[in-house]
Amino acid sequence: MFTFTSKLAFIPLAAGASLLLVGCGTLRRTPVYDRSQVGQIISEQSGEILAVQEVVIKAPTSRAGSAGAGSRIGSAAAGAAISGNPVAIAVAASQIIGGAAGAIADNQRGEELTILLKDGRTVIIVQERGRVPFGVGDRVRIMSGGTQDRVVRDETAGKNY
Repeated sequence: MFTFTSKLAFIPLAAGASLLLVGCGTLRRTPVYDRSQVGQIISEQSGEILAVQEVVIKAPTSRAGSAGAGSRIGSAAAGAAISGNPVAIAVAASQIIGGAAGAIADNQRGEELTILLKDGRTVIIVQERGRVPFGVGDRVRIMSGGTQDRVVRDETAGKNY
């Protein structure tokens, strides 16, 4: 039950959460490196985007060895049949639906980038989509090192260095 004073206590919490989310959004403007890339030599290759395909990067759905949806419903159904409690089936079903909805919400938008490298080879890389999607003809650099390769815009394209 909310009282007037508990509602007032909620306002600073909501404001703090909003500031935290805004702060997290500004951190995305700086390059993000995987922990394994720190202290590693990162090589790069230059190229040009030939094709861009929007993709969905699926979030992990469960840990290896965890009980799957079928076994949880089966277990709940058996328990309900033995105890005569149909609520157990509803609880298991709602957990499964909630887990599936959570996994879908955790999916990320991505891009499949087909890139023509300067040496004439063509490569395809799938990565998370940035704020500004890549387009055909964009000059890019592929940064390789650690466990992941990353495509970034080539800000030096056209400059004589």
